[in-house]
Amino acid sequence: MKRLLALLLAVAMILSAAGCVRGGQPGGEDDPKDTSQTQQTTDPTGFDSETPDPIDQYSSIDVDENGFWEGLVALDHVTMFEYKGIEIPNEVHTITAEQVKEAIEDVENPFSQAREPRYPEKYRNFQKAVEDGDRVNIDYIGSMQNEETNEWEEFEGGNSFIGPYGEPSTDGALVTAGTPAFIDDFLWQIIGMKPGETKDIFVHFPDEYPQNPAFEGREAKFIVTINFTVEVEDYWFNELKRIAVRKYIENDFFINDVVATVPEFFLEMTFKSTVTHHEQEASYYGMTMSYYISDGLQIEGGMEAFLAEMRKESETVARARLIYQAIAEEMKLDFSEKEVFDFLDEVGFEDYEAVEEFYGMPFLKQVAMQDYIVNYIIDNAVYL
Repeated sequence: MKRLLALLLAVAMILSAAGCVRGGQPGGEDDPKDTSQTQQTTDPTGFDSETPDPIDQYSSIDVDENGFWEGLVALDHVTMFEYKGIEIPNEVHTITAEQVKEAIEDVENPFSQAREPRYPEKYRNFQKAVEDGDRVNIDYIGSMQNEETNEWEEFEGGNSFIGPYGEPSTDGALVTAGTPAFIDDFLWQIIGMKPGETKDIFVHFPDEYPQNPAFEGREAKFIVTINFTVEVEDYWFNELKRIAVRKYIENDFFINDVVATVPEFFLEMTFKSTVTHHEQEASYYGMTMSYYISDGLQIEGGMEAFLAEMRKESETVARARLIYQAIAEEMKLDFSEKEVFDFLDEVGFEDYEAVEEFYGMPFLKQVAMQDYIVNYIIDNAVYL
């Protein structure tokens, strides 16, 4: 759920320029979690403790049932502009093979802080046989022979249907065929299998296996099913292009200075949700705020400098939010729950009820509308 929170907050932030963590690995020697110091209990944003939680404000109180900011007519503050047919220079939307390679290596690196996406349906290949180096989604159930009865018995940690926190999971496991990421030659044995195919894979644990000495030297059987292969290169080519064009488009909005005024209450609310976004990021990576600020965001000057930077950032974010709502108002967008669920499916989330329960339908409608607007502008842009 933390991962889901980080994703949707990132979407809602619109332009979180300082939101990329660039520090060392969380929990490593360079992450000084000083538990001896008392954590700050006063709200650094300047809001008193009686103020409702900013996430609650953002996801329910301040967004009406249609996904618009309650009590705010964005067209009163935005000078409408021609957003269809924006010209995109060639150097903006040209993505190189090297960029795609770097993105793939980053998300597949177990020591990277990058998070691998849940690839949308259109990038899942349900026909192609697994080849060496393919990114593959599999299900597996591992078992070992009971030394007394010789019966095969499932063992803890060897089941893809159980999530990292012991919860049921139907997501499968993303693996790279032909690599040593799993035990023995497990990931070589899936090469040649086709989606929907199931077979038994036999492997041996090494003679020295400190993670679980009881497994040392023993044979294990995995019942493996191939769910689909992933068209990783296609996904990242399109995603990197979309990110680059979106950044250009949003910068163009601000260059044109189409926002005439930003209501003070809206700016304050945006400031608090911006700070909360970074608090959530720090929490996700297991960092103290002081470490997140200095090493993650690389901001010198501690909390005071961080809040000053967030003031500037929230001005940009507030303007972006006004622009998106103004476009939604002019387009007379009215998203149904089905359209929201279609959006969630497109970005790779299948448990709609859990997402809706956590965020609320009003907030999800807003995020879905913003995504629709971005795609509309990108689809109707002129690529030079």
